[in-house]
Amino acid sequence: MIQNDNYQTNSQTLCIEKIYDIDGLTPNQNHDHMLTQIKFQVKKSINNEMLYMIGGKIIRIDQYETSQIMTNLEQIEHLTWQGERSHSFQKIGRWTADWNWNYEGVGGVYSENGQKQGQWKEMVQNFGEYLLLEKYKSNAKVYEVGEYKNGVRIGTWNYVFENKRFGGGVYKENGVKNSKWIELSDNFSSQSQITYNGEYQDGKKFGVWTTMYRGHGYNEFIQIGGGQFDENQKNGEWIELSNYFSNLSQVIYQGHYLHGKKSGQWDTMARLSDGLKFAQIGGGFYDKNGKKQGKWVDLCNYFQSYVQILYNGQYQDDLKIGKWDTIFREYSSDKYCQIGGGSFDEKGMKIGNWIELSDGFYRECQIIYQGEYQNGLKVGRWEIMYRKKTNDDYQKIGGGLYDPSGLKDGIWTELENSLSRNTQVSHVGKYKNDKKNGLWEIMFIGEKMQELNYEKLRGGGIFDENGIKEGQWREISDNFSRDQHLFYQGEYQKGRRIGRWDIEEIVETSYDHEDFTFKYTIGGGLYDDTGLKEGIWLELSPFQYWCQVLFTGEYKKGKKIGIWNTSKPNELIFGGSFDETGRKDGKWIELNDGFCIQKGEYQNGQKKGIWDILKSRGIWDKEYEKISETSYMDKI
Repeated sequence: MIQNDNYQTNSQTLCIEKIYDIDGLTPNQNHDHMLTQIKFQVKKSINNEMLYMIGGKIIRIDQYETSQIMTNLEQIEHLTWQGERSHSFQKIGRWTADWNWNYEGVGGVYSENGQKQGQWKEMVQNFGEYLLLEKYKSNAKVYEVGEYKNGVRIGTWNYVFENKRFGGGVYKENGVKNSKWIELSDNFSSQSQITYNGEYQDGKKFGVWTTMYRGHGYNEFIQIGGGQFDENQKNGEWIELSNYFSNLSQVIYQGHYLHGKKSGQWDTMARLSDGLKFAQIGGGFYDKNGKKQGKWVDLCNYFQSYVQILYNGQYQDDLKIGKWDTIFREYSSDKYCQIGGGSFDEKGMKIGNWIELSDGFYRECQIIYQGEYQNGLKVGRWEIMYRKKTNDDYQKIGGGLYDPSGLKDGIWTELENSLSRNTQVSHVGKYKNDKKNGLWEIMFIGEKMQELNYEKLRGGGIFDENGIKEGQWREISDNFSRDQHLFYQGEYQKGRRIGRWDIEEIVETSYDHEDFTFKYTIGGGLYDDTGLKEGIWLELSPFQYWCQVLFTGEYKKGKKIGIWNTSKPNELIFGGSFDETGRKDGKWIELNDGFCIQKGEYQNGQKKGIWDILKSRGIWDKEYEKISETSYMDKI
């Protein structure tokens, strides 16, 4: 759990003043790492606490001095700020940010009146780091560096990505952009390298702006879209990229702007990989007011080779009306077939029977939700159905009841929010007024959606009347899969983990036609009564079972301190030290991926000098050879 601003809170006090339901963003657990929507709650208490909660668990506590609420789940879980406040609660002096307790050099100085001053290094909006397998590593650690004067950006600002400065432009003394700029897309990452190149005049875009894209493994950016700005309004012919454009999901929109509004026919084009030509696959008509009219073919947000989903229907004044069909094909050579859909009334509200696709739907894991809408609300019985392939029959795997107000009620079987394409986790329990209540069981469902050794591979615990976890719990880890059965077991108190928590692994094997199941405690440690880690801990790496790595060291008030060792089973291979502020310091040997390590030095939490990259021939090979080096000489 993140507790920000070195803030200590009374674990017994949870007097809730306001509750907000938030639609946030999180990278999915598949190798594309696309940002998908996830729901969580923010609770503001009368004692100036802002609590971020998901699934009945508190994941962050802040003091709230503004109305700003974080929506990026990675930042909620990993981003902390350290600094000093005045008696009037203003930020003053130097403030620095840590990412997962690693200092990234982010921050700067606040003046005595609480305004940013001098050189600053800041994170972009969707700063993050998505890591499952190194083969599919997606790095969204992007920074902006430049100068503030009395809280206003001035002079030259640049972006920093993969330890290199690029792009950016100039701010005038009044803080408005001017002259030539290279801007990054909101979702810029190693998997989605998109820039917008053009010119500002007193804060307004004008002239030709080009959209540039660099594919995976390529060195150069190439133009992939763009158009003309007149007085900060788009005009004439444009090619725009979808908000989810990446190496794996390449969708563009081509059409005409008139005084800043889309007008006439717009075509939706797609290709399945770099180097292929774009082909029209959807689109429709905009009227002179920029509203969709008539027949349209829309694409799903995550359209790619194994998620080829289209929506066909009618728009009236930008509202969907009448019957809409959801169609799907497994491969590009197949014909599209209807797989879902339903009807909208004249107000654009869903009505009648619907079949909806899950956010994790793809060609080898086809999950749908089937039930009824009344005035845009789900009502009555909704079923969750699964099949592996289009030619297979659906089988029921979950579901439950919605009351007339659209709230979940009674017994439900539902799927984990964070879906992985080789793992499904189901939750079984009772809802009361749309809140989980009482005992809930958690079980793993394998790729074929059959329960595997139910008694051994299950977890769960109790939710109180407010939907908050309480008492003893056994939770499935984020790394849980059909090949690696990992659990966390311990106690919750008002949504906070407290006391001893163990990391357990269940191993199933067969010998002489007989099945055996073994349970091992492979890690864990203590949480204090505020939910912060304390004392000696043994933690697991985020890598998959084929490269399991263990981290051993000490926490103090939730921060790593002293020497931390990193090892594979029965083999110490790397590690280093943390200073009293929880930042890496001195010589370190770090894991880069399953077969590579990095050797170098930290100063005040930042890499300095030359770092060597060494590689072994395989997981069990203890010999490493130097293959390259990286310089961190420049101060960024």
